[in-house]
Amino acid sequence: MPPLPHANHDASVSPVIVTNAGLIHPRDRAEIALLGKQKSGKYPVLISSTHIQHRIAELARKIVLETHKNNIKEIHFLIVLKGAAFFGCRLAQEIFRMGGPNVVLQFVNASSYGKSMRSRGSCRITGKLNMLRGKDVIVVEDICDTGLTLDQIKQRLLKKELAASVITCVLLDKPGNRLARLKKTPIADFIGFQIPEIFVAGFGLEYIEHYRELPFIVAVQDKLIELN
Repeated sequence: MPPLPHANHDASVSPVIVTNAGLIHPRDRAEIALLGKQKSGKYPVLISSTHIQHRIAELARKIVLETHKNNIKEIHFLIVLKGAAFFGCRLAQEIFRMGGPNVVLQFVNASSYGKSMRSRGSCRITGKLNMLRGKDVIVVEDICDTGLTLDQIKQRLLKKELAASVITCVLLDKPGNRLARLKKTPIADFIGFQIPEIFVAGFGLEYIEHYRELPFIVAVQDKLIELN
């Protein structure tokens, strides 16, 4: 079985650029209004749910095309907990709906943030990954910031666990904070959105373990967030 190749960075894979004004679909305004009633009402929505779902479908379509082209019948998703759980499961469902290969879901705990709004500059990876030896793996992450987490997971899979191939898929990319040594080559093969230099929450991402349940992504401005 040939390994899953790195994605060609064409129009369907290149990230959707998000400015500070955000991407708000008209049909999502009702749920945004509901958020305002339930919470403080001061959350600036960065990417509304319809845009997220459309983009996940586009990423799934590209993955299906790549796997069909290379006659790959099964891929292993390594979903980075907790933030990528929503994204990874939704992406796997879309691949199924599009007639893609079997998707085996695996999970790993990894974090470079802790309770901070900024990366600590180190990454802790916990969990056994030896079940991925000889497998075609897609590492699914919620956000690529410094790139440290993705790089360390990928290197471990290739050098220690001896995966057949490893590519990466992230919902959000924040390249402005990338580590200098990771700026020369793209750290993520499939990217949903490129976002500004702001902290975000929602759709699996958290701020002090809150707001994962939001169906869209909000910009966290620390002074505006009111935790109950």
